Amino acid sequence: LSGVHREGEEALDEMKMILGELAVNSRMQESEVVRQVLSAFNLDSRYDHFYLKLKKNDGEKTEIKK
Repeated sequence: LSGVHREGEEALDEMKMILGELAVNSRMQESEVVRQVLSAFNLDSRYDHFYLKLKKNDGEKTEIKK
């Protein structure tokens, strides 16, 4: 979406870096989680649909659908 194309180890390293910087926790509102994820990936916030599956450190799974 942003015109960046990565493959293999380069893509994996970049994803690890981006995801490692996210500070999402269970006390956050869904809207804040969505905002942080879009911001981390440098994506526009004007999407018609948004779907995110999270698996937290404690094993709990969360889904956000908008």
